[in-house]
Amino acid sequence: MRPLSVERFFTSLLNATYWFDDAFQLSLEASGLERTTRAESFVIVNIAAGERRAIQIAQNLGVSRQAISQIIKDMERRGIIVSHQDPNDGRARVVSFSKSFEEHGDICSKIVTGIVRELEQRLGKVAIDRFRSTLAADWGQPPKVRVDNPGTSSSKRVKRSSEKATGAETPSRRGSVPRASAGKRRAR
Repeated sequence: MRPLSVERFFTSLLNATYWFDDAFQLSLEASGLERTTRAESFVIVNIAAGERRAIQIAQNLGVSRQAISQIIKDMERRGIIVSHQDPNDGRARVVSFSKSFEEHGDICSKIVTGIVRELEQRLGKVAIDRFRSTLAADWGQPPKVRVDNPGTSSSKRVKRSSEKATGAETPSRRGSVPRASAGKRRAR
């Protein structure tokens, strides 16, 4: 197998995630359960893995509090999960499988285990163990990699003090994405 190019590394991680979700969706159907949206399946996998705090699930998925709140409301309405106030932090919500979905949650956990076992068969246990170790390793804080952009002058890269205080974007920042738009796009 050829080594993966640096340029394709991130895309390959995303494709692996989507592959896993596709396998999860197919396995839900094969087990007599209805398919979920990708976001819902990621919430289910987080709960099955023991994550209960809604805000932590939102961070794991890279979505806003508002987005996870809407996903949770939809899942509660469908009887998949229940949420309640975190007894350790009154401002936070915790989620769990509903009583009617608990058996399905166990099935979901078994599906995830089955998918990993299938990958071990296809790619080898040693390769999957290395991959799991790599994913579980402490990667540290995300780095901020700055690359000089010859098309952007240094005066355009630095916000003026009035922009810093308000977070406002000016027309001179043509081509950039305002923070609110970037956050909304990521939450979809």
